Amino acid sequence: MKKIAILGAGITGLSTAYFLKKREDAPDIEIFESGQIGGQVQTEIYEDCIIEKGPETFQMRTPLLKVLCEELNISDKLKQAQKEAAKRYIIKEGQLVKLPAGPLSFLTTSAMSFFQKIKLILALKKKFSLWPGMSFFDGTRNIFGQEFAEYLSSSVARGVYGTEAEDLEFSSAFPDVYEAIQHTPSLIKAVKKIIAEKKQYWQNELGENAFEGFEKGMYSFEGGLITFVEALRNSIKEKGVKIENTKIQRVINKRNEYYVHTKQNKYGPFDKVISTVSPGELSQIIKEMNKPASVRLNEMKYSPMTVVVQAWDKNNFSYPGFGFLAPRKEKMPMLGTLFSSNIFSHKAPKHLFLTKTMISGDSDLFNDEEVSTMQYEGLKKIFKIKKPPLWYKIYRYKQGMPKYFLGYHEWKEDVLSLLSPFPEFQLSGWHFSGMGLSDALANSYKIAKNFDQNNTKNSEE
Repeated sequence: MKKIAILGAGITGLSTAYFLKKREDAPDIEIFESGQIGGQVQTEIYEDCIIEKGPETFQMRTPLLKVLCEELNISDKLKQAQKEAAKRYIIKEGQLVKLPAGPLSFLTTSAMSFFQKIKLILALKKKFSLWPGMSFFDGTRNIFGQEFAEYLSSSVARGVYGTEAEDLEFSSAFPDVYEAIQHTPSLIKAVKKIIAEKKQYWQNELGENAFEGFEKGMYSFEGGLITFVEALRNSIKEKGVKIENTKIQRVINKRNEYYVHTKQNKYGPFDKVISTVSPGELSQIIKEMNKPASVRLNEMKYSPMTVVVQAWDKNNFSYPGFGFLAPRKEKMPMLGTLFSSNIFSHKAPKHLFLTKTMISGDSDLFNDEEVSTMQYEGLKKIFKIKKPPLWYKIYRYKQGMPKYFLGYHEWKEDVLSLLSPFPEFQLSGWHFSGMGLSDALANSYKIAKNFDQNNTKNSEE
């Protein structure tokens, strides 16, 4: 039986262990985590409110989460976002503007000018050429025009990646879209190709009936996303997976076997190592084993993030919908705000309106009260709010979100090339395999499926 070390017990690490244990030739697995189990997913209960300190929702794009919840016996705890939270907004010229939810509302939306709507319709039947290393802003401006890039592309980049569209590498942030645009005769055919290929892949993997009863959308769990984390952890522990809550000092390779060293102990030998930790942490871990790769890993860039959770008396402030995003052009003090208690009613008592605001950049110059006040003043300019929030919670992340920066693809290829002498050392996680919980699950599934393939490039699957 092979023995595997997984570095990191976030969603990627836990789900990789889960899918590996489902194999007929399931390996012996040991997970190492220096922080909290769950990684980016951390739920806090405060004043009867469920606060997600990291991701707010699980964007279900394939039936994989549905199938996994059935296997974990937590389908009854799965919560779909409320239909009334479907309204989404952006800030345009200082005003809240509703985004179109379908073709008919697209014709009447004020989020885009008439000229922009015509340009978008015409673009669907055209073929476009994109070049490696171009930004998401430049790519979408090339396809749809300046207005689209300034308001919609900017909002997407800020809302998903916590960074500016001008700083986001198109081919790395949206690889499927980038490749499809390059190799299909029109934009509309590129979109259809992506949808068809993904559906076919998961039908082949999960069965022809996998999409029966499946509904795309945003989901959470009774008790918050941590419910899913705990179910995964409990399941893999029952299957014999060991979880060591300790800080890794280094990983070394001797005669094609790997050893994990902590301050107190040495673990191993392992036949394979799967790393899901951040490049900065991994840089220190492999410094002795591969110094050139260690140096290159340390060059990863991040978007610092501050999360401001505020609870409001509904008589003072409440607004329908999912929330809003603020494009860079609007020069607002926030990236956007989620209306958390609208998305999932179980997140707060009925008399409270719970919001979650994301701020980009380092906020260490301001204390918590000052940060909350700044966001209150920012929201007051958009909504008719007369009183400050009843309470607030501030969460600061210096290494908030991995930044798929301009030149990221080249950086990633260099890292993989430098690690190629160690084919059983694999990279995964948000820094290498796509952002979000859905991407994390899908990549973990593919790692387990391709377990016997000896190459580090599984992180690109």
